[in-house]
Amino acid sequence: MGVHDQYVKELLEKIFRSNYRTQKDYTYVKYAEGSAQIDGVITFPEDEIAVEIESCTAKQVRGAILDLFFHRARKKLLIIVPEHMYNPQALKKDAEYILNTLRKIRPEIEFKIIILKGSGNDRRQDEDLRIPRDAIAELYKAGNTNN
Repeated sequence: MGVHDQYVKELLEKIFRSNYRTQKDYTYVKYAEGSAQIDGVITFPEDEIAVEIESCTAKQVRGAILDLFFHRARKKLLIIVPEHMYNPQALKKDAEYILNTLRKIRPEIEFKIIILKGSGNDRRQDEDLRIPRDAIAELYKAGNTNN
């Protein structure tokens, strides 16, 4: 696991404790013949949010979006770590475009894309703890009429 993934997973574990799950039972994505694993799932008693962490090139982010999209959870969170990216804001717009287009296939999905301030090489925990916490709160409320 890369230093950037580890940094984000530590943030998520700090925020969500044991509700952030990385075990295969939660992260498995099945395709027609193959499979993949996403980075984690945040679980709630009646809901779950699939999480994918990316710090690489735009091409790798696009692949991660597909794995995230095909995960069984209705709610999705893409976390961009701006370490090796030329333009993280442009990448976020591209990811939103892709997910909005894919929403035609699965209109029930809810998603959020966030860009952290820090990375595994430039830890900014004080700033970065708030960003995923707020995004998950928004996703949790989305579609949950009892909240």
